[in-house]
Amino acid sequence: MTVAHLYNQNVPLSNIKQEMGVSYGEIYRSLKRHGIGPNRRKKPTYNDVIYFGQSGMNFEEISQLTGYSTRQVRNILQSNHLRD
Repeated sequence: MTVAHLYNQNVPLSNIKQEMGVSYGEIYRSLKRHGIGPNRRKKPTYNDVIYFGQSGMNFEEISQLTGYSTRQVRNILQSNHLRD
């Protein structure tokens, strides 16, 4: 099995690393050679928090969705005058 084959089967990179005995760098180079870009998640931004706050979601929901703490969410929304 190749790195690209395992990646296309949605095998987590940590499992590919362990099974193939290669570094993460080698995994990414191999994927690039096969024309596959890694599926790295974009970290939610403050603008995402503001958008969710404007949509009426509560602090806990936004926190779970974005990975920011509830306190961070509250501070972001309050500093943008969206919540008291």
